[in-house]
Amino acid sequence: MYRTRLIALSMTLLGLIAPARAAAGAGGQIEVYEADRAGAFPLVSAGGAARVVFDEQDHRVVAIAANCFAEDVERVTRAKPAVAHEVPGGGGGAGGGAVIIGSLDRSRIIRALVDAGKLDAADLKGQWESFRHAIVDGNLIIVGSDRRGTAYGAFELSRAIGVSPWSWWADVPPARRQALFISPAGARHGPPSVKYRGIFLNDEDWGLQPWAARTFEPEVGDIGPRTYARIFELLLRLKANYCWPAMHECTRAFNAHPRNKQVADDHAIVMGSSHCEQMLRNNVTEWPHDQHERWNPVTHLPAIAKYWEQRVSENAKFESTWTVGMRGIHDGGMPGGGTLDEKRDRLERIIALQRDLLARHVNPDPSRVPQIFCPYKEVLDIYRAGMKLPDDVTIVWPDDNHGHVRQLPDERERRRTGGHGIYYHLSYNGRPHDFLWLESVAPALIWHELTKVHEFGGQRLWVANVGDIKPIEAGTTLFLELAWKVDRYGPGVQKQFLGDFYTEQFGAQHGQAIAAVMDEYFRLCAIRKPETLGWNTVYPTKPIRDTEFSHEPPNDEAGRHVEAWLNLDRRASAIEPLLPEPARPAYFQLVHYPVAAAAAMAEKMLLAEKSRLLAARGDARANTFADRAEAAFARIGQLTQRYNEQLGGKWRGMMDARPRKLPVFDMPVVGRVTAAAEGHVISPTTSQASATSQPASSQASAPRQEMVVAMQASRFARAEKRGGGVGWITIDGLGRRGSAIALQPRAAAATLRDPDEIRDRAPVAEYALDAPPGGEATIIVEATPTQPITPAHELITAVSFDDAAPTIVRFEQSSEERDRVWQQNVLRNAMFAKVKLTVPQRARVLKLWGADPSVAVQRITIDFGGETGEGATYLGPRQ
Repeated sequence: MYRTRLIALSMTLLGLIAPARAAAGAGGQIEVYEADRAGAFPLVSAGGAARVVFDEQDHRVVAIAANCFAEDVERVTRAKPAVAHEVPGGGGGAGGGAVIIGSLDRSRIIRALVDAGKLDAADLKGQWESFRHAIVDGNLIIVGSDRRGTAYGAFELSRAIGVSPWSWWADVPPARRQALFISPAGARHGPPSVKYRGIFLNDEDWGLQPWAARTFEPEVGDIGPRTYARIFELLLRLKANYCWPAMHECTRAFNAHPRNKQVADDHAIVMGSSHCEQMLRNNVTEWPHDQHERWNPVTHLPAIAKYWEQRVSENAKFESTWTVGMRGIHDGGMPGGGTLDEKRDRLERIIALQRDLLARHVNPDPSRVPQIFCPYKEVLDIYRAGMKLPDDVTIVWPDDNHGHVRQLPDERERRRTGGHGIYYHLSYNGRPHDFLWLESVAPALIWHELTKVHEFGGQRLWVANVGDIKPIEAGTTLFLELAWKVDRYGPGVQKQFLGDFYTEQFGAQHGQAIAAVMDEYFRLCAIRKPETLGWNTVYPTKPIRDTEFSHEPPNDEAGRHVEAWLNLDRRASAIEPLLPEPARPAYFQLVHYPVAAAAAMAEKMLLAEKSRLLAARGDARANTFADRAEAAFARIGQLTQRYNEQLGGKWRGMMDARPRKLPVFDMPVVGRVTAAAEGHVISPTTSQASATSQPASSQASAPRQEMVVAMQASRFARAEKRGGGVGWITIDGLGRRGSAIALQPRAAAATLRDPDEIRDRAPVAEYALDAPPGGEATIIVEATPTQPITPAHELITAVSFDDAAPTIVRFEQSSEERDRVWQQNVLRNAMFAKVKLTVPQRARVLKLWGADPSVAVQRITIDFGGETGEGATYLGPRQ
């Protein structure tokens, strides 16, 4: 028998379904048993289920959660609780008690218990989204401080009995139980670490929209209320409360379907809109297509204001956040032209107008209406130009679209009453290349960046771009876990979270083995995302070209990368038959498809290139590599078809093997050699004319390995903390090297620019050496491609030999998406700082000094010949 919930599985001899994962929040955890214990509540026993009771006058989301909980109990035990609105005199089920679900502010049943002194809820009153489980008079009470807190309490108990939040969206079946008893120990949870926590449905053209329109909701032909109801239920199960709806041209605007906003309110989901959809308006489909030239605040502001006012008046009664400011129709720069100062002044006037609309229709005091301002792309430059923003507006800072936060508030900005948040990408369509197809943002990077956001004041609103939801299940879960309880994980997050996540889905017997597979999956994705193995860029879309991987012995990087992927595919495939049959569709979605498809992409791209190289030399081995590349291309199509057609076609249309039909998804040209034309390249036929190849820049010969030392940054001999307890910590899974070191706590770490200050105050890591005597050495420090935390920070670190003074090294990085350095850095997941130092006689120690907390170091390379080998191959000299 397999197991699905880490918190509620791994049965002991005493009959406990052991809580291996503590429920998020303060106050302990929910313990579930399969055998009766003194004082335990019999949820299901002797073939009967306790009744589920809620007040019919309570919030609509309470009814939704109560009915979902009853269905979840039935899925686990086959016994479905009756759902009622009153507590029966004789109790609620086989054990005599009922499950009472209610909100502190609306449930008459809960108020009666509180008034009678039987339920102490004083510490819930006035709290945001908090809840408690308790046993009172033989009844199991789930009480929430508000409507969402109540729903979270019900769904958290569903998780405890073994129902994954992804039970519908990833077809995860619960383990069957004969009986369920709930521990008498009460548990209180909340409030969350972040007030508003949710997702942005985006780039839905290649998954969510066609699936909803053709498969799940054909009666609407779009992402409509039935689809949103499923999405909102998922959010509640993940203790989220916030959503930016789908907004591409292929999808009708969220508010165009009259029932959508009511479905959101029924589920207590706060609706917002993206950085380019001010005032809940989807300009792509709602602003007239034949009037694009009128989307200009310089010439047509009254018409634009009237357009905004209509939406404000329509949605005033619903719980929303209002995006203020203005951008182009669809993710374009603000229209109207002018200098940076003129754009700043114009934006200030526009926001004043928008706040006046909110004051007229939502609340006379606009400071009491949740508003967000997202300085995305060019808007960040306008904001940096001294823009005056009302203090109560939440600034939602963007990342660089590739998982690295562009900027966070400085000390002055952190005092804003509106607070701060983050718009983060787990999926992206744009420069330098999309990553829409497979999940590829490592849990370690998510943790590193989001804990930084929280540490620097980003505690009001977090929203993640999750594309089509699938296949970003793991990343979405971690994002929302951290938003609920930011200290849920530490620097070992990657292995710990993956162990938790896959054990929850597939049980303790296989969870850790699956987690190990996915840990390696994210490591390989960090070397190069599968979608970027064409070594090209988009906007404009360019043809694929040869990679920067070396194909030559002794450093055959391409061959090693392909073999690593294929080995991982074999490991993933070996686990699948060990799982019970009902769990295999979920395993294919969550594990097998991303691993196998990524492996096939590596084999297709890198072996096609290998075939061309060999064919150019007349080497007949080219044919074998060409055959393998073409077979890999076919395999991606077969895997995708299996994904969409499984479970009777439930996900038909969801997975697209060629999002936006970019060149990397085509079959590249291969090289072949025939006996009749030995020594000549024979280009095969290919179904895609765009699948061409351009040569990469010439690769240098392999470095002189005996003169080069390459060290993993995390393998220091010793490290020393400095003032405020700031020191280097190792973050497993961060970066393309499998680990990186970073300063913690970052907010206490100073930016140090003077060598004497660095020596006196900077944390230091030391690496043992046996250097050749004298001469010069070139030192290259490789770091993850982060951005300075605030404008006062710098991307710098410092190095020294032995007791010599530290020498500052500056990383080559940019924040401009068209900048070639930035593009190269995010594609290879690394940025570099380089310096030449004089080597003391027989140097024994290299020191790395933490001069700024913005930097996370992956590796240090020392070339004692004075010329670095880094860059001679894609990954540089092997350690």
